[in-house]
Amino acid sequence: MTVTYTAGATGWGNGMLQIEIPAGWSAPSLIGADPGYFSVSVSGGVYAGKSKSGQFIRVYVNNLTAVTGTIAVTYGDMSSGGPGATAQPGGGAVQFKVYSDPFGTNVAEIAAHPEVTMTVPTATPTYTLTHTLTPTVTDTFTITPTATVTQTPLDGEGTAIIAPIQVCAGSAGNTMIITYTTGVTAWATPAGYGTLKITIPSGWSAPSNSTTAPGYFTVLVSSGSYVGSLVLGQSVEVYVAGIGAGQDITFTYGDKSQGGPGATAQPGTGTGVVFMVASDTDGKDTSPITAPPSVDVVAASPTPTFTSTPDDTPVPPGNLAVIQSGTDVTLNWDTSDDSDSYNVYISTSPLGKLRQFPSSWSAVATVLPTPAITSYTHIDSSGNDYTFYLVTAVNGAGESGPSVMAAKRIFTFTYTPGQTNVYRVSLPYESKYLKASDIVDDIEGGPGTANRVWKVFKWNPYNQSSFVYQYNYGFGSWVGNDWDVDAGSASSNAVYLSLTGTAGTFDWVVTGYDREAALEFYYNSVASGLSNANRRSMPYTSSYERASDIVIDIEGNTGAGSNTKIWKLLLWNPATQSYRIYRYGTVGPVSGWFFGDDFSINPGDSINIYPSENSDAFTWVPELVITPVP
Repeated sequence: MTVTYTAGATGWGNGMLQIEIPAGWSAPSLIGADPGYFSVSVSGGVYAGKSKSGQFIRVYVNNLTAVTGTIAVTYGDMSSGGPGATAQPGGGAVQFKVYSDPFGTNVAEIAAHPEVTMTVPTATPTYTLTHTLTPTVTDTFTITPTATVTQTPLDGEGTAIIAPIQVCAGSAGNTMIITYTTGVTAWATPAGYGTLKITIPSGWSAPSNSTTAPGYFTVLVSSGSYVGSLVLGQSVEVYVAGIGAGQDITFTYGDKSQGGPGATAQPGTGTGVVFMVASDTDGKDTSPITAPPSVDVVAASPTPTFTSTPDDTPVPPGNLAVIQSGTDVTLNWDTSDDSDSYNVYISTSPLGKLRQFPSSWSAVATVLPTPAITSYTHIDSSGNDYTFYLVTAVNGAGESGPSVMAAKRIFTFTYTPGQTNVYRVSLPYESKYLKASDIVDDIEGGPGTANRVWKVFKWNPYNQSSFVYQYNYGFGSWVGNDWDVDAGSASSNAVYLSLTGTAGTFDWVVTGYDREAALEFYYNSVASGLSNANRRSMPYTSSYERASDIVIDIEGNTGAGSNTKIWKLLLWNPATQSYRIYRYGTVGPVSGWFFGDDFSINPGDSINIYPSENSDAFTWVPELVITPVP
């Protein structure tokens, strides 16, 4: 359904159009896959944003031309993959009520609303021509509010980080990802909303709702509901309802996923260029957060010289190696004869690995080749817990596909009195850790001490017991089985860590990459006296978002009969020292994977997988986002 509004005799300033979708129709949505998804096009004005509340669509437009300016709202837009809107079940004439305010948000109804006639469906559809009355615009007046100055400004709640933290002056094609984490207060429920305001620095591309603009931005929320956004010059107000405490709003500025070129950075260099962030948990009266994110704008990267114009693009960089020092990561790869330069990309957040490449990844460096081995060090003080890396090769014919994906995970461990304080983690399938002692030395900062952990062990699925390596306080040394790390083998076992009472809170940085590995599973009979726990390390760069994704990969679906190989998945929750469970079961005539919690899977999580009773032995190769290159 497309509603086209034409301005009346009054030209707009910063105005708003509101459309009320009739009751019984699909609720308006900002998500392209939803039935009520709506899009907006503006002629004779500047589109500034859109939002929704219940059955109301709200569109913000600046400087709409009198008489000829138009705003077209397509409700049930299917261009982004949605199914189109569902109409009310009953027949009769229904109105799509339209409201407007040329100079603010104090909207009033137009004189005559467009309407459609609902007919009862028949075997052969009958198409009835309809017409839309020309609306008469009623001028409204907005009273200028009187501002009351607060003596002591409040700090906005929440924290924010940005990636990348370094860009080249005047560079184009940048994608900047700001991850805002809410504070202790849950935001207003769907009856209201809170506001996140982000201000782009001067000299950068202006933020835009247009998918083809350099400053095009998108918003993702980890909980609650994204209500809408409004562009105000270099600032964007993002409206979110019902997001909980400690949840994320991801603002991607310079998003290239819809064909845009990415944002252009300011022309001059600068240290600590601030992206101002402000918030209000209930309304639009935002206050700046205490520590807004910033980036360093440095001199431009070297411009590669193309030595020839070959027939083919180069092969992806091979033999990627990952070396970690603190939070910094050095990538090394083989130099190839057909490459004139290399591009290094990063993506952050737990699902950053799943973003479309290269459009939704951030290019952080252009590297000129060196003999034999080419290298780049990513100096990272962003605080991101998850970072993924890809490298491509470039020559005169174009850019190669990506290298194997490298990953960095920053684990945060906290000792809690009165709890068992056990953590269960995965390791990348290729990392620097070969023995249990390598893990201990890395966490402790050297051999022979137990200030943070006193025991590390891995599970043995074959005899359902543990290999234990622990600190003996009587001897003052580590004793037991200094077991081999087997991540990426047929067993690929998880690692267990037991914290000491003096551990407090500390971070452990783990880096590496993955390769394909066939994991072996078999069922132990009741007569054996053994259980069937398989506590496995999951690849950091796997393609799985939720527990159900693993089930679908192994079983083919989650419906009836999808328990031929496995019947239960567990994820350890260190905060409660208990498992989150997702399992197959039957209620009455219905069977399937609908018991428990279809939990999210983050890089570094280990999954406990239980084979089904009487299942045959089987192997499973976890699916990676990118198939590794040699």
